[in-house]
Amino acid sequence: MGFAADIRDLLSTGGFADAPVFGGDLPERPVAAVCVTQTPRQGSQHTFGNTVGAPALEYLGFQIRVRAADYAAADALMEAVHAKLDGLRDKAMDGKQYHWIASSSSPYYLGPDEEQRPIFACNYDVKRSP
Repeated sequence: MGFAADIRDLLSTGGFADAPVFGGDLPERPVAAVCVTQTPRQGSQHTFGNTVGAPALEYLGFQIRVRAADYAAADALMEAVHAKLDGLRDKAMDGKQYHWIASSSSPYYLGPDEEQRPIFACNYDVKRSP
């Protein structure tokens, strides 16, 4: 499983059931949805004992986008996701250790989609070791 899939799995199986969680882009349906998209960050950190392709620490990033039928529902959905992720520490997933997940922005309104449904987003930084 890849990095974005780990975050999707964390939300969808970790007790978060407010809306379905997708990867990549938000699908047209259902109306209420959460999307995880990997974003670029600093990269990896190596030490003298590491081999090529096996960093000591990885710096990763992702964006969460949420959508709902109205502004208040989308805002509440974003806040629920944010409460689940921001400040998460020391979580093992898919054979990797996630040391820290923290927001690099506060949740913000992106605007409406093609069907005038509001979308909110928030960006996150991750520190992970293999």
